[in-house]
Amino acid sequence: MQTKYEKYEQLSHDTLHSIWQKLIKKVHKGDTIVFDSVSRMSRNASEGIEQYMELLDKGLELVFLKEPYVNTINYKQALSGGVEFVGNDIADVYIEATNKVLKLLAAKQITIQYSL
Repeated sequence: MQTKYEKYEQLSHDTLHSIWQKLIKKVHKGDTIVFDSVSRMSRNASEGIEQYMELLDKGLELVFLKEPYVNTINYKQALSGGVEFVGNDIADVYIEATNKVLKLLAAKQITIQYSL
């Protein structure tokens, strides 16, 4: 008798991609998706970064068992710990830049995982 993991390993890439697309359509803000590793989220780093940012912006929690420093909760906490937009052009540009830096940091961490 095969284990669930062995059955998963036998699925084709197209089947897995189809299952992933169905899952993405069904999840909602606040839902959590758990991955063994960042590299299990997509085929390559650029696709992984794109998926990560889309899901982060959608309000999903992403948990990576082998790379917990990439979990979305870390970036959400950093973003929420920042200052809200205040209506001051200079301050708002600074806040927006800080948010972009945090997302770039997440992207860099994802890229590193694909290069290992």
